[in-house]
Amino acid sequence: MLAEGRVTEAEKFARSAVRVLEWGGEQSLLAESLTTHGIALARLGRHEQAGAALRRAVEVAEQAGDVESAGQAALSLIEELGEHLPAEELTAAYGHAAELLSRSQNVATLKRLSTCARRVLFLAHGAPVPADWKGFSLKEAVRRYESHLIARALSDAGGLVSRAAQLLGFKHHHSLSSLIQNHHPGLLQARAPVVPRKRSLIYLRGPRRTTHYRAEEAVRPVSILYAEDNQVVADAVRETLEAEGWQVELCADGGSAMNRLACGARYDLLLLDNDLPGVSGLELAQYARNLPSHEGMPIVMLSASDHRAEARRAGIDAFLLKPEDAGLITQTISRLLADRPGSD
Repeated sequence: MLAEGRVTEAEKFARSAVRVLEWGGEQSLLAESLTTHGIALARLGRHEQAGAALRRAVEVAEQAGDVESAGQAALSLIEELGEHLPAEELTAAYGHAAELLSRSQNVATLKRLSTCARRVLFLAHGAPVPADWKGFSLKEAVRRYESHLIARALSDAGGLVSRAAQLLGFKHHHSLSSLIQNHHPGLLQARAPVVPRKRSLIYLRGPRRTTHYRAEEAVRPVSILYAEDNQVVADAVRETLEAEGWQVELCADGGSAMNRLACGARYDLLLLDNDLPGVSGLELAQYARNLPSHEGMPIVMLSASDHRAEARRAGIDAFLLKPEDAGLITQTISRLLADRPGSD
C-alpha cells in the first residue's frame, strides 16, 4: 500500500497490526509493524507520532535480539523524518543504526546506511563538498563530524563516558569507549579519570590449606558460567555481572557449557537460557545437578519462554523471564550466593 501511495489505508492496517501484536510474543513482527506504521504516519505529516512509533520499533527489535530490524527502523527514522529532527538526534540515530548494522550482510540495507550517512552529513552538519567531488571521502567526512559530536558530548558530560554515551544514544557505554579507543584516540584526554567501581560484597572463600595456613583466608571473585546464544543479550548481561566484580565465562551453546562442566572447571553459579543450540538449558541443568563436583551449585535460568515448572523439576534454583525480569539478575545471584555455605 505504501508503494502504491495508499498511505491512509497503510496507516490503518499497520495500526491494527500493532494493536494485535501488542498482546502476543512476536516482538520482531511487532517491531516491523511499528516501523511500517511510523513510515505511514510520517508520510501523512503526523511527524511527532511517527517519531514515537519508529523509536519504539528500534527499542522493541533490540529487546527481541533482532538487530537487523532495529537498525532498519533507525534508518527509517532518518529517511522519513530527517528534516524534522534536531541535528544531535539525527546524528545519534545514524550512529545507533551504524552500530546495529555493523555486521549486516544485507546489500540493500548497507546501501540505505550509506545513503543515510550522506543525508545526515548534509542535514546535520552541512559539510562542504567540492563541486567535482574530487578528493571527497564520505567515510572521512562522517568520521570528522562523529569526532566533533563525541567531543561535545564528553564536554557536556564532564568527561564521563557513561553519561556521554547516553547523550549520543548508545545503549552501552563500552561501545562508545571502544569507538574512542579505536577511531578517535585524540579524544582519550577528554575523558574523566577512570574511578574503580565499588565491587560486590559477595566473594567466596578459598579452601583452607592443611599446612602453613595463613590467618588471612584468600578470597576470590565469584565465577559464573553463562550459556546464552543471543550475542546482544549475552553482552548486556555479562557487562552487568562483571560490573559487580564477578568473573563470567560465556558459552554460545549448551554443548560447550556441558563440556566446561565435564572437564572439571570450577564455577560458583550456572546462569543459562533454555533455547540453546545443541543442548537445552533444562538438559544442561539436569546434567549439572548429577555432577558430584558441582553439588549445591546454584543454577539460574533467564529465558524468554516460561518454563518455571520444568525448571523447578530440573533442580533450577531461580527462574527469570526476559526481558521483564532482567533487572533482577544481580539481586537473585547475590541472594543465592549469600545462602551458600562458605560465602561472605
